[in-house]
Amino acid sequence: MTVENACRAVRVSRPVFYRRFPNADALVSHVIAERFAGLVVPDTGTLAGDVRAVLASWRGLLTDPATLAGVSRVTAAQHRTGVDATGILGPCEAAIGFVLDRAVERGHACSGVDAGFVLSLALGTLLMRVLVPGTPEPDDVFLDRLAETVTATATREHARL
Repeated sequence: MTVENACRAVRVSRPVFYRRFPNADALVSHVIAERFAGLVVPDTGTLAGDVRAVLASWRGLLTDPATLAGVSRVTAAQHRTGVDATGILGPCEAAIGFVLDRAVERGHACSGVDAGFVLSLALGTLLMRVLVPGTPEPDDVFLDRLAETVTATATREHARL
């Protein structure tokens, strides 16, 4: 994807593009962040079920070739062009924060759990399975085990607060 191709596809001029985005990598980052922000977190009734649902949604996005290519491009571009790759993490942290807050409201967890840490555990582990060649695909059994681990860690982390 290039700025020229993007402008042609949406029928805008290059100056219009550059008023919104500094480069094509910034556009890709925005699109990927929007994909993650568009995910709905279902209410399964439990912290483990909600975590599992979020993980399944993320897996669906990350195994989509276009999303995976975008994540890879933005991550690499962060060092090359300075595009803010952390913008992709915002919607993911919001989803985990929402799940944790809902668990607190249900009485299944207490406030104060570090959503950033829980995000790193959940998304980092999933990303490793998706991005690193030779690792097994994140199948349903993997997601079940990861959801159990994330849930146990989140409740254990609370116990230390």
